Amino acid sequence: MKKYEKLENSNIELKIELYYKKEGERGYYLSVSPVQREFQGNIIIESYTAYSGYKKLILPVKRQSDKGYQLALSEAPEWIDIIKDKVLSNIQVN
Repeated sequence: MKKYEKLENSNIELKIELYYKKEGERGYYLSVSPVQREFQGNIIIESYTAYSGYKKLILPVKRQSDKGYQLALSEAPEWIDIIKDKVLSNIQVN
């Protein structure tokens, strides 16, 4: 899952992503990062500031599977607002 939420009165969007990571602590992670996207024809240029986002392991698993992804997807909504608040408290909206 990957989606973008536009912040009001700003050119910043929040990139919300659920993904599987097998390096380090394996599992499904939810990340929220402030990004700026620029559309140039068929190309999207995405820029961000290092260390401005936040990620959280929401479902530790030993291997990637559809069942694990669906379970992580069902648990993601309860974490999205918490993580968004952490990210928004650290950025300045122009």
